[in-house]
Amino acid sequence: MSAPPDDDPPAGDESSVFDEQNFAGYLLIVGSVTAVFVAAFTFLLSGAVSQVLIAITITLGFLSIIIGFALNVLGHFEEQPTTAPVEEPATTTRRAWKPDTPVNKPLPPLINFDTELRQLEEHFDGDLPEQMDSFVDEYKQLRTTNSIDKRRSIASSMRSALNPVPVLVESAEMEQVVDEMGDRLFRYIRADATEHLTVSDAAFYRDGERRPVAELQGGEARVKATVHNAGEASTAEVEIEFRNKDGIKVKSTSLPVGRLPPNARKDLNTRVYIPSLATDATIYAVASAQDDEVLEM
Repeated sequence: MSAPPDDDPPAGDESSVFDEQNFAGYLLIVGSVTAVFVAAFTFLLSGAVSQVLIAITITLGFLSIIIGFALNVLGHFEEQPTTAPVEEPATTTRRAWKPDTPVNKPLPPLINFDTELRQLEEHFDGDLPEQMDSFVDEYKQLRTTNSIDKRRSIASSMRSALNPVPVLVESAEMEQVVDEMGDRLFRYIRADATEHLTVSDAAFYRDGERRPVAELQGGEARVKATVHNAGEASTAEVEIEFRNKDGIKVKSTSLPVGRLPPNARKDLNTRVYIPSLATDATIYAVASAQDDEVLEM
């Protein structure tokens, strides 16, 4: 047999005039108690005793009302604040490809696919297809390992796990995203450290002005360049090959840049001697076994 329904309102929704913090309730309680005692003394007692007790009761009731008004002026009977419903905190989307363990070493840009995986999640309405489970598991391992050799091995497995994905996407744009992910994995697996180092904004200066090599022959000049590492952490050097008007190399100079973490950039700014026969120069970065920092000169 089922229990009878509970008709009482929830405790949090009950609103009573007998609330001890409510001024109207307070006056009603004082008046009710006074009336009850006066009626009791009137019908149960007689003579002078009844009159004295009734007078005392009315006096106490009157004093209670005066005290109540005083407390009301002082704010004791202010309305209780309505408790606003507690809003549930917004839930953060759990990325299936983000590992639970801390990431100790940043991924090189070539194999950092966070942006691409977000795009794929949006493409598949927030849920990556089960055909990508293997790729996601491998990527989580990739993010939590610090060993370069192990990263190369994981990247190779990821490249294979990515094969069924292009046929799952439904737009040419996303198909291109997946193809680029595969190309980047392939480049990471096959490339050495030198291929991840690039040089930009390379130029020669004298007296603060940028000048061509042919105007700097036979003297010192300042060389400035920015080296970018798109691969694993590497110690880099900038190689400068000077050539004559016939394109023949007349001199080669190595300038240490120091150690570059993944996705790091470093500016080279130092003096270099320009051979008297040099009319042109090629500047590029290579990996170095030494860890010497270049001196600012």
